[in-house]
Amino acid sequence: MDDQPNPLSLPPEAPPRRRADRADRADTPGIEVPPSPSSFPDLDEEEHRAPPPGRPPPRRRGFLRYLILLLVVLALILWLVFRSGPQAPQTGRFQSGGPMPVGTATVAKGDMPVTLSGLGTVTPLAMVSVTTQINGQLVEVAFKEGQMVNKGDFLAQIDPRPYQVALQQAEAQLAKDQAALKNAQVDLQRYKTLVAQNSIARQTLDTQAATVQQQTAVVQADQAQIDTQKLNLTY
Repeated sequence: MDDQPNPLSLPPEAPPRRRADRADRADTPGIEVPPSPSSFPDLDEEEHRAPPPGRPPPRRRGFLRYLILLLVVLALILWLVFRSGPQAPQTGRFQSGGPMPVGTATVAKGDMPVTLSGLGTVTPLAMVSVTTQINGQLVEVAFKEGQMVNKGDFLAQIDPRPYQVALQQAEAQLAKDQAALKNAQVDLQRYKTLVAQNSIARQTLDTQAATVQQQTAVVQADQAQIDTQKLNLTY
């Protein structure tokens, strides 16, 4: 038993066989062999190992991710700002900086007018044709289409010159017929004197009396014509 070598110990004069002894220990059951330092990766070598060609370093890849994310967020903010458009100031002042004017009014009780604006055709309940009393050329129209009018309102003016001329002619005719009536009346008085003297026939006196009556009717007609022309001028 004493001559059998101990597998747990190595003779001091044989250091080159250390690796083989470790192998023997590994083959020996019940003995755990610690890992060899050569089996661990070299940390310094791993850190300084160059990245594969065409692939950026890890720090650079992280920076590029943050930069792309920042650009996307900035583009989204700009899109929202331009979409919303300019906002009106809510400070109670104009953009020039002056105070906003405020108006006041007195409260009054009354009916609120309702006005509806639209396109359409208006059909009246009743239609009345308005004409002038006389014919003539219009020189003035004092109303607009659709205007509310009342009885007696001035609507239009007709050229009055033709009716002024007609009035003058009627007055001249009246003067002429009045002169003829006066002459007939003078002859009637003379015929009465001659009949009293039996100088003329009674029939001549009767004829002259009828002439006077006829001229009197003519004068009255002339006066009526004058009144008509004056009335036309008032229209």
